[in-house]
Amino acid sequence: MSSSPVSVACFKFEELYYITIGEFEAAILDVADGHGTTWRLGFRVSDDSYNISGSMCLAPKSNNATLVQELKSFSNRPIRLSAKVSLVVRNRLGKVVYEHNIPISTYRCNRTNNTVNNEIEFNFANWSALKEMLVDDALIIDAIIQYDQGRLHVPKNPFNDNMLKLLDSGEDKDVFFNVDGRIMSAHKLILKANSSVLATLCIGGSSRESPIHIKNTRPEVFRFVVLFLYGGNTPGDALMIKYGREIIDVCDRFDVVGLKIAVETVLVQKRVINVINVVDWIQFAHSKTCPLLKEYAMSYFMARYRDVPKADSYNKMKQCPALMEEVMMATLPSLDKDERFEKDKKSVNELRCELSRLKLDVDGSKDTLVARLDAQKK
Repeated sequence: MSSSPVSVACFKFEELYYITIGEFEAAILDVADGHGTTWRLGFRVSDDSYNISGSMCLAPKSNNATLVQELKSFSNRPIRLSAKVSLVVRNRLGKVVYEHNIPISTYRCNRTNNTVNNEIEFNFANWSALKEMLVDDALIIDAIIQYDQGRLHVPKNPFNDNMLKLLDSGEDKDVFFNVDGRIMSAHKLILKANSSVLATLCIGGSSRESPIHIKNTRPEVFRFVVLFLYGGNTPGDALMIKYGREIIDVCDRFDVVGLKIAVETVLVQKRVINVINVVDWIQFAHSKTCPLLKEYAMSYFMARYRDVPKADSYNKMKQCPALMEEVMMATLPSLDKDERFEKDKKSVNELRCELSRLKLDVDGSKDTLVARLDAQKK
């Protein structure tokens, strides 16, 4: 929060202009802060005990250059400032005799129709106290206004970037992998914190001359997984579509749940399933415990159940009788809605969102997610 120069208002009440608010008159003063913004300060006697209340707002004629530049593309949007205001009353010698602080509030005015949208109300003081502070029948008030001058830069946490630099630097690496003939290295401590399965593989130790072999995986796919373990972003959508099955397979083998779900989600969002491949995707999602992908594939199968049996891949379903039965059950519209089907009404995404709110594990089949949620509710 950057501070404006202190604006000093020395005034006599009879010199102010007055407006009527209900049964009371309010004394109004416009205070320029030196940065092109005008603040409107108002006082009124609110009851018979002469308590003086006030209001503070951003005046309509505000013309802050920084804000105008920032809002030039949004001329109809009101100016908004988050500000803290202190009203300081001084005596003849300049000594503070009374101070009133207005907590941080949001002030705004409409630039297009020259109107004030809101005012911040406050109780200022009792007249019996203030009348002892007059200097030649005037109150000397400093209006000290601290507010944000546009957007302030806040640097992001460098941890993820530093981790990725550490991975690329080769410094202090103590574990080595052979992935299809390519030697890749990492840090045991990072793996231990993010993949218990990979960390277990490293217990026996390794070296560049005697690396741990990672089978049935391409180097670029394993690199995606390692980058994720070091805090890197997920691959782009195009890469996740291209390598989706392989990334999910590696994540499933090495218990990298976050990346696995990220890829699964992109495959669903990009609608990769069609009549020809739907059976393959159902089998794959079932075998790799990707319930969101399986839910999507099953839904597509149900919508195209007249067409799918004509595809060559349909015969593969017969190799898994339990899955075949599950698909058939899902396509029968006349089944009674028993308790099991009532529980299945929530989508996988809804179950994951609810489990995430409860800070519970979101990995597993749909039945596992339902059971985990049920156990939490008991």
